[in-house]
Order: sequence, then C-alpha cells, then structure tokens
Amino acid sequence: MDARNFTMIIGLTAVMAAVPSAHAITGCSNSWLNGNFGMQFSGTAAPAVAPGVGGIPVPPRMAASAQAAQAAGGSGNAPTAGIARLYLDGAGNISGYSSINLQGVWLQSNVSGTYAVNADCSASLSITDSNGNTENFSGTLVGQGDSAMVLQTDPGTGVAGVLKRVRGSCQTSDLFGTFGLQYSGSVVASSSPYSSVGIISLDGQGNATTNESRFSSGTYASASATGTIAINPDCTAALTLSTDTASANFWGIVSFDQKQVLLVQSDAGTTATATLLIQ
Repeated sequence: MDARNFTMIIGLTAVMAAVPSAHAITGCSNSWLNGNFGMQFSGTAAPAVAPGVGGIPVPPRMAASAQAAQAAGGSGNAPTAGIARLYLDGAGNISGYSSINLQGVWLQSNVSGTYAVNADCSASLSITDSNGNTENFSGTLVGQGDSAMVLQTDPGTGVAGVLKRVRGSCQTSDLFGTFGLQYSGSVVASSSPYSSVGIISLDGQGNATTNESRFSSGTYASASATGTIAINPDCTAALTLSTDTASANFWGIVSFDQKQVLLVQSDAGTTATATLLIQ
C-alpha cells in the first residue's frame, strides 16, 4: 500500500469516527415524567363510539346525535381540539383538568389517573374523566423527558398531540416580547378550514398586537389584530384577538422555559389549535 492510499484510509476512518451513531434511548422510568405538563391534542373523534375524548366525557346528547347521523348514512364524526394541564408525580399518578372543543362545543373537566414509563422511553397513560370513563394514551418520551408524543388509543377517539413540561406558577408579566403565531382549524358547521401565521407582540402587561397572513376557505388576506392575554397563577393562559369584524378566544398553557404557549380556540363552533413561539 502506498503512502497516499494509507493517508486516505486514515482520513476516512477519522471522519467516520466523528459522525455520531444513531442509537435508542434507554433507561427511562416514571421519575422522568415528574412535575407539571400541558397536553395539546387534536383530531377527529366518533362520539357515537367513544365515551370520552381527551379526558372529557362525551355529552349524551352529542353521542345520540352522532348515532342518529350514522344511522342516516352520515359520518357522525366530531372535529376535536383540546388542551389539558396535568400533574405527574414521578411515581405513576396523574391529576389535573382538561379543556376541549368537541364538535364546536367547549367542555372542561377534572381528571385523575396513572401512567407508566418503560425503560425504552415508551409510555402509557390512563386518565379517568369526571364520568368515570377510563381513557388510554400511548406515548414516546422525547427531549430527555421534557416532552412526549401522545396518541389516544381508545376506539372512536382519533386524537394525538404533545405532552410538554410547564411551569408550576406564572404571572402575566412573564410573557413579553415578540412571538411567532400559528393556528389552524375549521368552522364545524360548514367544515370550512382556516389558518394563520404571523407575529404577536406581548408587552408584559396583558396587551397583545398581531400582524398575520390568513387563509380562510382557500382565500388569502393579511390582517392585524389587537387583544389581551392573561396568565393565571397555574400557568394557564387566556388570549383574545380582535379585528374590526371579529374576535377569537384561545385557552392554553405556558411552557416551562416561557418560550412557548400551547393553545386551543375556545369559541363555540370552532376546532383549532395554536402555538406561540418566541422569536
């Protein structure tokens, strides 16, 4: 082997050694999920089948309406968007409450339950809603236990989302500066989709202004809005944005690092999720 070939082999070996190898994360346990978490989720549920979605029991009238729609040849499906504030104690127990826009109806309920984190960092959660229904979720931990990807596995549910660590206490002045804003969803009665992306400025005193690019039913428009944001002591948040012709209300929760807010639209007749992310 000549010197040139030998040098090339040494160089390739050094490069390969410098490339990190992919490997599975192991060693997770219940203690990795310890503290306050927000769970944002969305999807399409089937109220005729599912007794509960996202920690919220399906109202009997909604279930009966969905069953009638199916009997008449319709889908009976319900667009869904929600957010829950959960406390996981590190030993497998859950407490908290959930808020959901289920087929355009805003519902809230306390929840309790249990969870288990496996060594391969997969996880399962069982949440009991206020009617005593047990709702089951499968998940995968990411970000060293600061977040998890979750999916409700019960028949007729069809919602998925993210579990993200949040702070234990907050105040309105904690959020100030400029954030990226994104939301998307639909008007339930007409199944009309809408979405927006833009910049929201928060002054730390509860005031908000936005400049957005919006699509509604396939039509683009630029828009500006003003509004208010209130951060509650438990780090939940209420955001209202108004233009000359309409207003939109959101309910959400502030992330642990105060750089992100997970939201869901709380107005009747809508199902939309939203995110604020600091610039």
